[in-house]
Amino acid sequence: MAAQLFDKLSIRTKLVVLLGLSLGLGLCVSSAVALYSTFAAERQSSLRALHQIAAITSENMRAALAFHDAQSAANILAPLHTNPHIRYAFVEDEKGLLLGQYRASATTEPEAAGWRKALQQAEAAGPDGLRQGMEHDHHYVIYPIDFDGKRIGTLSLRADNQAMYAKMRQFVVLQGGASVLILVGLLLLSWRLQLIFTRPILELLDGMLTGGEIKKEWAAR
Repeated sequence: MAAQLFDKLSIRTKLVVLLGLSLGLGLCVSSAVALYSTFAAERQSSLRALHQIAAITSENMRAALAFHDAQSAANILAPLHTNPHIRYAFVEDEKGLLLGQYRASATTEPEAAGWRKALQQAEAAGPDGLRQGMEHDHHYVIYPIDFDGKRIGTLSLRADNQAMYAKMRQFVVLQGGASVLILVGLLLLSWRLQLIFTRPILELLDGMLTGGEIKKEWAAR
């Protein structure tokens, strides 16, 4: 059906359609590459930001772990509420016992317990004991805390991906709008260019047809 409709089009329209399809395909490929690159960059940025928060919090947590001060540990974790994307955080001593935790206001106790269990079962740590990762709805950092070369505890942070997805949605809207504008502009330009290139050919064909008709008229006489 599409092939039949395409065959009925004029040469000029066929050129514009082919150019439009080529441009559209190129824009789709470039947009997909840009989207993937942006996602990878935002993923690393989110993990890096959470890693920095974990590093700063861990520095302040050493004394609380050294003296097993649960109240101090809770007080150190409390300022995490200033970051609305951090949903849960907890610190454990070297034996894996819970010393303190932070729960966002929207996080229930069963959710926190489930997240703690999931973080404890996270992928194996690297050479430095650091673990981090990202799932479809959250990312996490499990940061080891050392003192005088000895492991005295672990800080775990879990944050949602809402900020990253908000940036991705904004990027998709901007990229889509820019692609549409570019496609429309190139189609208008291609329409103008095909008029310039095809007009001499069509005029030549018209001249040949006109000349053929004149010859037929002379032959008929």
